[in-house]
Amino acid sequence: MTFLQPNKENSAIIARIIAILVFPAVLGIVALVGLHNQFVDIRHDVAKMNVEIQETRAASAEIKDQIFNLSNKEGLENLKGSQGLIQEKNPEYFQTGKQWAFAL
Repeated sequence: MTFLQPNKENSAIIARIIAILVFPAVLGIVALVGLHNQFVDIRHDVAKMNVEIQETRAASAEIKDQIFNLSNKEGLENLKGSQGLIQEKNPEYFQTGKQWAFAL
């Protein structure tokens, strides 16, 4: 039986070529995995920020509602009662002449 053996010089060259081609491919795969992990981290951060934005909007709406409730008639009456304020029948306001008080 005859065994065919390739030329040893050719097999060494082929092995070098394969090693030269495989090394950048492995580096590229590792770089892509790292890049994918960075994108996933960014997506998680964006999702957290969106939740924080929604919570801030809800808190802002609650504060606006409280301010509105204070400015309506019932809210002012409640504030007056809780602070012990009384309503003046004839209030006296600070009055100046036609000129400003600090003008020369």
